[in-house]
Amino acid sequence: MRGRRSFVTGIADAIEMYNQGRFQEVEQICSAISSESESYAQAQHLLGLLAYQHGMLAEAEVFLLNAIALRPREAMFRNHLGSVQCALGRLDDGIATYRRAIKLNPRLADTHFNLGNALKRKGEFLKAQRAMKRALELNPDLDGAKLNLAILLRDQGQTEKAEKLLERAMQQHPDHVSIASNYLFNLNYHITDGQRLFDAHLKFAETHAVKTGLSPTSYVNIPDKNRRLRIGYVSADLYRHSVAYFFEPLLRQHQRDNFEIFCYSSVIKTDDITERLQGFTDVWRDVSQLPDRSVAEQVRQDGIDILVDLGGHTSIQRLLVFAEKPAPIQVTYLGYPNTTGLSSIDYRFTDIKADPAGNERWHAERLLRLPGGFLCFSALNEAPDVEMAPNNAKGYITFGCFNAMAKIQPELIQLWSEILKAVPDSRLLLKNTALSDKEVQKQLLLAFRKHGVGANRLMLHGRLASPQDHLSLYHQVDIALDSFPYNGTTTSFEALWMGVPLVSLYGDLHASRVGLSILSSIGLEDLTASTPEQYVTVAKVLADDRQRLEDLRLSLRDLVEQKLCDAESFTCRVEDAFRKIWQEWCEKQNRD
Repeated sequence: MRGRRSFVTGIADAIEMYNQGRFQEVEQICSAISSESESYAQAQHLLGLLAYQHGMLAEAEVFLLNAIALRPREAMFRNHLGSVQCALGRLDDGIATYRRAIKLNPRLADTHFNLGNALKRKGEFLKAQRAMKRALELNPDLDGAKLNLAILLRDQGQTEKAEKLLERAMQQHPDHVSIASNYLFNLNYHITDGQRLFDAHLKFAETHAVKTGLSPTSYVNIPDKNRRLRIGYVSADLYRHSVAYFFEPLLRQHQRDNFEIFCYSSVIKTDDITERLQGFTDVWRDVSQLPDRSVAEQVRQDGIDILVDLGGHTSIQRLLVFAEKPAPIQVTYLGYPNTTGLSSIDYRFTDIKADPAGNERWHAERLLRLPGGFLCFSALNEAPDVEMAPNNAKGYITFGCFNAMAKIQPELIQLWSEILKAVPDSRLLLKNTALSDKEVQKQLLLAFRKHGVGANRLMLHGRLASPQDHLSLYHQVDIALDSFPYNGTTTSFEALWMGVPLVSLYGDLHASRVGLSILSSIGLEDLTASTPEQYVTVAKVLADDRQRLEDLRLSLRDLVEQKLCDAESFTCRVEDAFRKIWQEWCEKQNRD
């Protein structure tokens, strides 16, 4: 009896230590438990969790399978095994394992939550949504499920429903920064009231930024106008992500004699792009596992002169690092189409088309407008060759949009329906991840049917196997239609690169003026529209001008490469901006 009690005590201690993060002690206890002990299954389970924590996924799976073999009806063991299988990229296995766990214990909220995440990754949005709802029914306080359900709704284009869910979640979890940031991010998809958006961003700063204990900092940075500057970039998107495609040209062309480049990366899963970007920096710091305060302290220790946020209120945002004001000058740029709301960020880089005079009133930061446009794209050198416009062979015009479903709002569906009616026999090709789900396709077809457009006028595509397949789909498109009120960015460049002209509707806010900025940079501002009626007209006029379509098809790639991929010129303009704001800071220090 004594032996039995000691084993039970040992495993109980190990569980408590695991919850406390004392992983080394857990491993020592569990490794010492005999295979003949009744605690052996739990010990194998804990060893599996430890291996998972340390990224040893194959070993984790072995431990968890051992535990399940001994206790096959333990649902939580299968829940954790499903997570390991999903991490290994075996989504189907993971989903099957989660479902087996739910059969054993239908009331495990965490398992429904994990199942929802796996289904979303697989592109089964409606099933994922049902799993998240069930998780919340079982555990209404599961804030992760509230957030992920809202993201699922957003990713299906149901941004108003997502907004209401996030509002309730913020009321229940007022200190949850990710919920608050996702609320703001979601607003950009359907709100066009600049003052409302600005007020919401200021409220975020008042609620969250002030809680960091921000206090005046005595900077040790030497106020020498002409010295080599330390620039720090903060991002979670330094991998195969849209932000990286715009950031790489700048990073690659920095004049290292004048600028020392630091990157603070919160990337969870690195890839070949991450590795390539690392090669363009002087110092690369993986801060993915560090809390905001620790990152801010590292920035201070590194003596960064200008700290640049590349994420805003997007996923894995690091704005609370900037709330600490660890660098004397702080800038937000590129990754987010709006103000951060933080007074601790001094500047926002943009351009005169994306943010015309007057947009200052909706920003906590000073707007610094880069001449020649605020974007530079990485040339798609491995893209397929441009092919002849499809209308030549098909006899009808095919419009297209490859933007995310979140950007396809009800008002936009109405406008696209008007365009299809204005151009006889025309088609609309839509492609995005959410359309991998047949249920999402049905919802979209129904939305168009309400405006008198039948399924025979629509071609719907989900996720494709490779970037090459994605770009090749533009061979089937004559004219790209931009989304509104949140324009495309990467998709716009891709369309133009593939010889497909873009028609863009613009509004008052940055998110709805990116298309205008891009098209103005290549001399095609006549393809932009300031009203919904003009948007329909511009699309129809271009569709009727087959010769212009052919001319653009043959000339756009060279035009984009010359005007929008000139990394050397663009980087000089950014570096001039850095030097200008640094010199202003130096002058202020010398006056004080």
